[in-house]
Amino acid sequence: MPSPIGEGSSFGPGHDSLLGPNDIKIPRILGSVKERFQQDKDPKGLIIHIQDLHTHYQAHKNIERIIAYLAEKHNTNVILCEAKATDKGFAYLRPWTDKAAREKVADNYLEQGILTGWEALDLTSDLDLVLQGIEDKALYMEDMDYFLKAETVREDALKFTAVLKNTVDNLKLHMYSRPQRAFDEKMS
Repeated sequence: MPSPIGEGSSFGPGHDSLLGPNDIKIPRILGSVKERFQQDKDPKGLIIHIQDLHTHYQAHKNIERIIAYLAEKHNTNVILCEAKATDKGFAYLRPWTDKAAREKVADNYLEQGILTGWEALDLTSDLDLVLQGIEDKALYMEDMDYFLKAETVREDALKFTAVLKNTVDNLKLHMYSRPQRAFDEKMS
C-alpha cells in the first residue's frame, strides 16, 4: 500500500516546504511546547508529538484545536494516531449531515471518551486530514486487557497508596533530621 503522505513529502500531498521544530508555534490557550529537537540543520521532515490525557474532554478539545491550527497554518494534514490500527477516518460521514449535527455528536462522544480530538476534528471539519493508525492491533488489545484488569483494583490501590504515603511521612518525622526533612519537603 502506498504511503498516505506521498513520496518525499513531510506533511502530505501538496506540501511544498520543510519545517523545523522552531518553525512551529502553538497558541498558549491551546497548549505548550515542552521540548524541541532537531537532528541536523537540514530537516528531512517533522514529527509533532501531542501528548494527551486519555478520555479527558478538555485535553481532546484542545488537541482538536491544535491539529486544526497546524493544518490551517502549516498544512500539516497527516495525523499518526495512537490507539488506532487503520487509516480509516470519519470524513466519509461529512456529506450525510450538516456541520452543526456532526459537531453535536462529536462533542457528545468526546465527553464520553468514545472519540479522540483528532477523530472529532476529522468528523466535524472540512480539512483534508489523513488519520493513520500506528498501533499493532494485537499488542494494543493485549495492553488494553492489562489496563482493564488493573482498573478493577484501581480504587483499592489508590487507598492503599495513600495509607503507605501517610506511613512514610510519619516515619520521616521520626527518622529524618531537620535538614533532611527540609530537603525532602523542598524536593516533593
